[in-house]
Amino acid sequence: MKIVQFTAENIKRLKLVSITPKGHMVEITGKNGQGKTSVLDAIWYALGGKENIPAVPIRRGAEKARVTLDMGEFIVERRFTEKDSTITVKTSDGSATYASPQKMLDALVGSLSFDPLEFSRAGAAEQFAILRQTVKPDVDFDKIAAENKADYEKRTNSNKAAKEQRAIAANIAVPEGLPAEPVDESALDKELRDGYEANSQVEIQKEKRRQDSERWNGYGGEIQALRLKADELRQQAIKVDQQAATLEKEVATQLERIAALPPLAEKIDVDALRKRCDEAKAVNVAIQRRTNKANATAAAEDHEVGSAALTKRMADREASKLAALKASRCRSMALASVTAS
Repeated sequence: MKIVQFTAENIKRLKLVSITPKGHMVEITGKNGQGKTSVLDAIWYALGGKENIPAVPIRRGAEKARVTLDMGEFIVERRFTEKDSTITVKTSDGSATYASPQKMLDALVGSLSFDPLEFSRAGAAEQFAILRQTVKPDVDFDKIAAENKADYEKRTNSNKAAKEQRAIAANIAVPEGLPAEPVDESALDKELRDGYEANSQVEIQKEKRRQDSERWNGYGGEIQALRLKADELRQQAIKVDQQAATLEKEVATQLERIAALPPLAEKIDVDALRKRCDEAKAVNVAIQRRTNKANATAAAEDHEVGSAALTKRMADREASKLAALKASRCRSMALASVTAS
C-alpha cells in the first residue's frame, strides 16, 4: 500500500500542499519552520484516528482544513473544523463509500503505521525495533544479532589473547648480537670433561716420574740398600762386584729412560672452557627467550587477524540488514519520513 497522491490544506503550517510521489521514496526538504513536519502530521492525522489529532490542527487564521490521500484502491479524506473532524473513505472510482472508515483504516494499516514524530525522537535501538514491526525484510535479524553477539565475544577474547601475548613478548628481554642457532652445549661439555681427564693423566704421569726419579736417583731407601749390598758383595767376593756392576748399569739405564721421556703435555685451560660453557648456556637461554617472544608476537598477530575478520563479518551482517530494509517493498509511508531533511 502506498500514497499515489497527497493533498493538505490549512494543516498546521501548511496553506496548500499537493504531492504526487514518483518512485518508492519522497524527500521533503526545506528550512526549519517551513512545514516539513506538518506534511508528516497531515498524513498521520488522516490515517491514525481522532486520538492522534491535536487540539488545534488547523492553520492559524483559517477556519477549516482537509487532508486527502489517494491510496490507489481507495481515497481517504479527513476534514477539520474548529470543533471536530470527519473522515470518509471511498473507492478510487467514487462508486462506494465505506460505512466505518476508521475501523477499515485501522484494520488495513495496522502494524504498518506508526507516529513519525515519535519515531524521529526515538533512539537508534527504538527506531530499529519500530522498523522491524513496519518492514518485513528477507533477513533474520535475531539470527544476525545472535551471530554478532557470538562474534563480538570471540573478538573480545581474541583481542584479550593478543594483548596478553604482546605483553608476554614485551616482557622478554633479548640481548643484541645473538647467533642464529643455539650453541652445542653437549660438545662443549664433552670438551670440558676431556680436558679434566687429560689434566688428570698429566698429573698421574708427573707423580709416577717423580717417584721413579727418587727411586733411581738414590733418594729412596731401595737404591741405597742396593748400593750397600753391592759394597758388601764386593768385599765378599769379586763375583759380587760383577753383580754390583750389573745393578749400577740397570740404574743408569732407568735414569736414561727417565731423561729420554718426552715433555709433559701442556695443561688444558679448563677455566676458559668453563667460561665458554657458561657463555653458551647464557646465549641459548637468550635465544629461547627470542623464540618465545617471536611465538608470542605471531600468536598476537593471529588473534588480531581473527579479530579483524570477526569485525568484518559483523559489519557485513549490519550491511545486509540495511540493504534488506532498503530493498523491502512493504515499508510504510512513515519509513519514507526517516530520510526527510
